[in-house]
Amino acid sequence: MESTIIKKKYEVVVVGGGISGICAALASARQGVKTVIVQNRPIFGGNASSEVRMHICGACVGGKYEEARETGIVEEILLDNRLINPQDSFSVFDVVLWEKVKFQENLDSYLNTHMYDVKVENETIKEIICTQLGSETSIHLQGDYFIDATGDGTLGAYAGAEFMLGREDKKTYNEQHAPKKK
Repeated sequence: MESTIIKKKYEVVVVGGGISGICAALASARQGVKTVIVQNRPIFGGNASSEVRMHICGACVGGKYEEARETGIVEEILLDNRLINPQDSFSVFDVVLWEKVKFQENLDSYLNTHMYDVKVENETIKEIICTQLGSETSIHLQGDYFIDATGDGTLGAYAGAEFMLGREDKKTYNEQHAPKKK
């Protein structure tokens, strides 16, 4: 049972602190928008973190195509990482990502914070409810806009959005390379 309750209002609430969530939160905050990012793990980065250790491959496919480059915030992150982390240590990369989020104006963050409920009114998400077990804190975050960067569509599913499990067959979206049957 949480002993502390925090209630805050933001313009943009990003759920999921992997690379896509970080990029969405940074882009939002850099436009002067009051933004928060919620990550259920102790570090940012998702699959690119020291927990999973999957490099950001992107357009260059991990160096396979020298002339291909990422752009925007992903490239900025990769360049900052190259500058202070030439040895490609995943633990150092965790710090690069944390600093990007921590020192960004207009951006708050919650690590080790698990979203477990979503409040919806008129098919619009109004609030998420999270728990931060280490601090025994319940965190209620209201927002004007919510971004689901969970990787599994958890926010959308909790909000009642339609979703699919597994791979759709070729007929569903008329995709040339999709499997013929489920």
